[in-house]
Amino acid sequence: MADKGYGLTLDRMFEWLEQLPVPGGYKAEIVGGNVFMSPQQDVHWQTIADIFEQLRASGYARSRVKSDVRLDFPGHLNGFACDAVALSGEAVKNAKGLWDYEDIELVAEVISKSTALNDYGPKKAAYATAGVPVYLVARSVRRPLSRLHRTEEGRVRRGSNRRLR
Repeated sequence: MADKGYGLTLDRMFEWLEQLPVPGGYKAEIVGGNVFMSPQQDVHWQTIADIFEQLRASGYARSRVKSDVRLDFPGHLNGFACDAVALSGEAVKNAKGLWDYEDIELVAEVISKSTALNDYGPKKAAYATAGVPVYLVARSVRRPLSRLHRTEEGRVRRGSNRRLR
């Protein structure tokens, strides 16, 4: 998808990002054509690790669980680096060497004050548009998770909250 005014593409924007001196411990992604960088704390990684362990224990092969890997989503210049993604068993990389959003079975985001607006706003909308069946929102390792899922009518609904452990 390109911005008609500037000829921007996600590929071009990610090329620029790769050349920038993104500080260690920060994650960069593109949401609606805007570059966002957010710090990754220990509690953030611990929560992602808990999610990975649960996905692996529930039968997902290591090769089907991804983190901070570029995934392009519907909408204007949406290239996300999701905290955790579970892919279907049939998932294969596309011609660009990227995973396709159509193969996603679950997205999990560990939110913080700096990411909450994107995670509950444009990213949630992009996941719904993409037809992602389950969107898991983790606030921290000590709080319950919010499980958002797609209803048969196509709406996103909050499911039951429960601890990961």
